[in-house]
Amino acid sequence: MRIRPGGYEDLADASIVVITAGINEQAGKAIDREDNLGRLRLLPHNASVYKDIIPCLARVAPHATILFVTDPPRCRLQPVICTL
Repeated sequence: MRIRPGGYEDLADASIVVITAGINEQAGKAIDREDNLGRLRLLPHNASVYKDIIPCLARVAPHATILFVTDPPRCRLQPVICTL
């Protein structure tokens, strides 16, 4: 396996694509540790990032498994996937 940065065209025939894209806590105003929703407030922002990325991936690597790396790891991705 070879891991390297590249453009969408470099993903042609990829079997796995790892996405680490998303808005950070400070930019997303999710820095209040007393807020019960905390980082979950970032989901709408991240969903819009994924909406830009997923169609490009589907076009060049339609059979790839997509792995989303999130922080916190228990982040509920299901609402994001449903809105894509």
